[in-house]
Amino acid sequence: MNSCDIIRDLLPLYADNVASDGSRALVDEHIKSCKDCREMLARLQEGEVTIPVQVDKAEISTLKTMKRKLFFKTFTIACAAIAATILLIFGAFGYYTPLPYAAEKMSVIAASDGTIDILYDGNYTGATGLQWGDEFFVGFDGTLFTRLFPGSEKAQYRIGSTFSAVFDAHGQPLSLSAAFDAQGKPLSAPEAINTIYYMDYRKLPKSQAETEQAKPDAILIWQRD
Repeated sequence: MNSCDIIRDLLPLYADNVASDGSRALVDEHIKSCKDCREMLARLQEGEVTIPVQVDKAEISTLKTMKRKLFFKTFTIACAAIAATILLIFGAFGYYTPLPYAAEKMSVIAASDGTIDILYDGNYTGATGLQWGDEFFVGFDGTLFTRLFPGSEKAQYRIGSTFSAVFDAHGQPLSLSAAFDAQGKPLSAPEAINTIYYMDYRKLPKSQAETEQAKPDAILIWQRD
């Protein structure tokens, strides 16, 4: 590299008045005897030309690699944040919680065939019921979605002789298919239900011995005349 090459690397700094004193002295000494560099400095100071800065190719490659890594890292973080937000939204909308009792939303109708229908204003997801003796305990669950977008019709939950809430000797409910024979007749008839209590389905009594302890947390919603 000749002296002009070195000086021309310094000329942009010299023209912008950001060169060190030593560099300025070197440029001053050189342009006294170099017409080309002197003219180049004058054109730079007038803003007529610019001198491209020479960058090492290895440095360019390193910068490009770092830029790619930064992009993929940012992209990955953004995707993870979006996925987490979607999961959070779906989790919040789909999380099941007990529905509090609301007298204005619920009604109980006893039919002549021994079945009892509990009607709710269409904003519940499911119901859990247990029968012990002539008492039935039931609790409804819902989600944020069912609360915000309730159904237009009352939802029905049926209990009684045609419902699978028939218990075996160990107090375990039989499944629908096990509770009825091929002709649809119940294999065993449950005891008639005389009272129905509403409560948090997570606190339903797991045995007949627990029913009295559960009643303080329950609400009597129906009683046979």
